[in-house]
Amino acid sequence: MTERKIKIGILGGSGHIGRNLIYYFSKDNKYELNLFSRKSTRSKNILKEFKNINVDSYEKLNSYELDTIINCVGISNPNKLLDEKIDIKTISEKYDEQVLSYLKKFSNSSYVNMSSGAVYG
Repeated sequence: MTERKIKIGILGGSGHIGRNLIYYFSKDNKYELNLFSRKSTRSKNILKEFKNINVDSYEKLNSYELDTIINCVGISNPNKLLDEKIDIKTISEKYDEQVLSYLKKFSNSSYVNMSSGAVYG
């Protein structure tokens, strides 16, 4: 009998924390990894070495039924915030609201927040 895979959604998987989580979880076949990113093309290029990882845009999050969502959304380089005039609070709030909406629909999912927005915001 085949064991059911644990479905994990990683938001912001192309950043430093997200890539390391993907590396860790991809070592074990019991996980199905679903990466959501602002730049899905960039993410696909970063993840070429990994197999069986779904890459999609944030807008598609509600079409997946996940066991766990891990939020790694943020800006890994604080200078980028200044250079691009990005408001980390706005970014964090946007994706936090999206996850909260998701959790209302899929209340059995768990949520882990590792976003750098919690540090810089």
